[in-house]
Amino acid sequence: MNDMSDSPPRKNPVRSIYRLLTSHRPMEHETSLFLLVSFLDFLMTYWMIYPREHGPRFGESNAVANWFLSGWGIRGLLYFKVGICVFIVLSTQVIFLRRPQVARGILWLGIAVTALTVVYSGALYIRHAAPPIALE
Repeated sequence: MNDMSDSPPRKNPVRSIYRLLTSHRPMEHETSLFLLVSFLDFLMTYWMIYPREHGPRFGESNAVANWFLSGWGIRGLLYFKVGICVFIVLSTQVIFLRRPQVARGILWLGIAVTALTVVYSGALYIRHAAPPIALE
């Protein structure tokens, strides 16, 4: 006869999913900020390369991103940028298990570089889109 009292209790899958979705994640603040500036980077890129009648036209300066843009259009560029974000976020989560400060540093570096790219793109657009000031 098999005694069931010695076996471990079965886990409730609904409770496990609920705990997974509601529990605290490492580096939530840094990850959210990184995803926000990455989204702003994509929006800025889309806005600057989208063809329109008036205003300056820009190209993608990142050779790899430009390859995706040339081959698959804006959807390919979106998939490339999402893939990069997923890779960075998952990598830093794995690194966090052994070296939390290194993982935070990598994310903050990504935030800074991406935010500087967004600011630079905005400044570039303003510089080329604004009509020249006539000095008399």
